[in-house]
Amino acid sequence: MAMRLLHMAQFLRKKGPIASKEQFVACARQIASDGQVVVRFGHILAKQCQDQRCSRELLRACEHTHTLSSQLGIVARVKAVTGESRASSELLLSNTQSLVRAVRHVLRAAEAASVTLPSMAN
Repeated sequence: MAMRLLHMAQFLRKKGPIASKEQFVACARQIASDGQVVVRFGHILAKQCQDQRCSRELLRACEHTHTLSSQLGIVARVKAVTGESRASSELLLSNTQSLVRAVRHVLRAAEAASVTLPSMAN
């Protein structure tokens, strides 16, 4: 996700491997899809967590990430049908950055929740 975000940022500076608006939008849509995968992972981990506080925090982070991922998907679909506009590309990049930050939060909460999981060694 971080590499795709970097490639999107480079596209706005007319650098990097993304060469067209269509590739830019496809990259954003893939990041939105990856965000949903992280949300599913977080929900599974939250169900296994014994510490209610960690579980609630993980579920809250997942909900926020789900919202941002859905928002990014919508913005990407709109961007796909609109004309070239630097402002809309920057909006798409901004939404992608927000989603990546939310995913990092889910991963930190998942790490905390995994520390409190019951031992499977028994």
